[in-house]
Amino acid sequence: MFNLFSKNHAHKRADVEYFAKIIIRVSFLVIFALFTSFMFSSCQEAKGPDFILQGLWTGNGDYYIINAKSVHYIMEWGDWDGMVLIGSIEEKKMFSDNAGVLIIKITYSAPSYFGYIVDKYTGIYFKDGTSSSIKMGNAIGPAPTFTPIQADSLSTAESLFNVDNADTHISYWGSYSK
Repeated sequence: MFNLFSKNHAHKRADVEYFAKIIIRVSFLVIFALFTSFMFSSCQEAKGPDFILQGLWTGNGDYYIINAKSVHYIMEWGDWDGMVLIGSIEEKKMFSDNAGVLIIKITYSAPSYFGYIVDKYTGIYFKDGTSSSIKMGNAIGPAPTFTPIQADSLSTAESLFNVDNADTHISYWGSYSK
């Protein structure tokens, strides 16, 4: 005969209650995971140059931090170790195929011997942009000096930094990834 109060049955009942609690907890985790994935999959991915440009772009010893209003460029290798360039984005010119130039007004530069002058304008060119990789370069003169190319006014910068001058102003296209 079946005894409801036997030791074995009480042990089995405890096991069932324990597994029921685990199943409830796992169910909540599954529901949360489904809800989260639905939330992110239903969001539209931003398109256009803002999506491509904004973010942290890491290269080989240097990186760009770009948001809607500013650019921070930091180098941590070789003769350029410790260089910091920060500027406010004054204009963004798109060329074609996710390429263009950001014209920035320099708001901070250190150390001074790199040649960037606060309140002048310079260009940061980009090309081959995707959501996870891009090629970029600061407008600088040719070797051996690599002097930054700068303009005194925004109107001068607008005519100086353009699609025709991209390959003249960039001696090396750095590869960056998010």
